[in-house]
Amino acid sequence: MTAPDKPPTTHLTQKWEEITALFKTRSAFRPHKYWGMGLTSRLDINRVTLLRQTKQALKLKAILNDLPNRDVKALRTFAAINQEQATAGFRVTMVTNVTVPVGFLALLHQLSPEGLGALIAAIYANELLFMGILGGIVATLVIGISLFALSTLSQARDIRHLIDLHAAERGIYFGLEDMEELSLT
Repeated sequence: MTAPDKPPTTHLTQKWEEITALFKTRSAFRPHKYWGMGLTSRLDINRVTLLRQTKQALKLKAILNDLPNRDVKALRTFAAINQEQATAGFRVTMVTNVTVPVGFLALLHQLSPEGLGALIAAIYANELLFMGILGGIVATLVIGISLFALSTLSQARDIRHLIDLHAAERGIYFGLEDMEELSLT
């Protein structure tokens, strides 16, 4: 079996790779002063200014400044598709992380003659520590995967918004008609 042909690298593809390299998922995990209060910096009243002052935003602006309007428009399309894909990935991740464990427990409950509680008590009557550790590991994995998916979505959204803001400064307006479709609420 042969490997599929790789699409040709274009100027825009190279720029897109350069842009996405600025917005690594792990950078969304950097601690912020708001975290101590259980909040996120995204709750600030002037989020646009905060967003535009990040290191990634300043580097992105430098990249976009050198491009003609048609390339900025094309990269905005890349960003919109990227955000849509990240949104879909986030939704699938969240549904899977909730549905699979709950479905497994429901199935186990239905298959147990006296229910799930009785089954757990019978199997691990003296193993509460084991169950606590196992539950903690599963919860940590689910939360970690969910945070990773949220961080990826956050970075994709930031790229799109920053390109939109840069374009607006240049007099290129896209509108936000499709933002309703991309929201998670």
